[in-house]
Amino acid sequence: MCQHCNDIFSQKKNIVMILYSEPQGIHGLCKKHPMVKIMTSEIDASLSEDSLVIPGLGEFADHYFGTDNSKKYQE
Repeated sequence: MCQHCNDIFSQKKNIVMILYSEPQGIHGLCKKHPMVKIMTSEIDASLSEDSLVIPGLGEFADHYFGTDNSKKYQE
């Protein structure tokens, strides 16, 4: 994580809002920054070998920018 993030998370009160998350990421964030409170809309099962959230919503950038890189992840 970047130094800027470490500086922010060293403050006394921090709330991180995450749309989609997975257990490994939440545990890693809590271990490194135990005072951070996390709010999430959904916790998915796990990560794929390509570090994509399973089942997830797909590649966020594809949805946001209207691109389609799904073939790249199906191979």
